[in-house]
Amino acid sequence: MVPEGEVVDHLVSHIDLLRSMASLLGVTLSPVAAPDSRDQLSTWLNRGGTGRELMVEQGLGTTIAIRYGKYKFIPPVKRPTRRAWQTGIETGQDSIPQLYYLSTDPGETHNLLAK
Repeated sequence: MVPEGEVVDHLVSHIDLLRSMASLLGVTLSPVAAPDSRDQLSTWLNRGGTGRELMVEQGLGTTIAIRYGKYKFIPPVKRPTRRAWQTGIETGQDSIPQLYYLSTDPGETHNLLAK
């Protein structure tokens, strides 16, 4: 268990929950069951796991993003730019490609590809 207030800085996905929970319960899954899921139990419990190096995320609608370590790339979409009405934060739906370094920019406010 991760102590309260401690941060585990590894990339994990909800997709990994199935194999991780099976591992926790001692259940063996068929190789064809949840083929994208990986056993990340040691990462979830902060017991030496390293998490994923690469992951694809799906956002609003068909918007996708690729996470590689601390970087997040969002490819351009062919529709108008959309911002969250509450915060004005860009939603990933933009006509230009976006790249963020999440260690220093967790709010995704400084597009590195704009430089």
